[in-house]
Amino acid sequence: KPASGLSQASIFGASLGGILVNIRKRHPDAHIRDTKGQPSDVQEGKIISYEKDKGPAEIETGREKYLAGGDGDRKFYSRPVIDYNMALFLAPMEMAGAVLGVIIQRLFPN
Repeated sequence: KPASGLSQASIFGASLGGILVNIRKRHPDAHIRDTKGQPSDVQEGKIISYEKDKGPAEIETGREKYLAGGDGDRKFYSRPVIDYNMALFLAPMEMAGAVLGVIIQRLFPN
């Protein structure tokens, strides 16, 4: 019985350490647009990345055009490495699984 408490404390410490290390890191792609890409001419409903099959010079030119075009409010944004929306989505299911595990353990102890 004391080993399970120690195990949970170790898991908590490791996850807390991972959060502390990664909380300030940003996504490696620093040029994220507010749109996903361009609609495909060949396949309906498919989105093609803006930078697919382009060289570095063409990519940089495309980025400059993007920033200069439209209403002048266009910009690139970045996002954190940790996806907080996914964590909020998974947390209730994780807690429900823990509760279910405890109930099953109580019903079938061996």
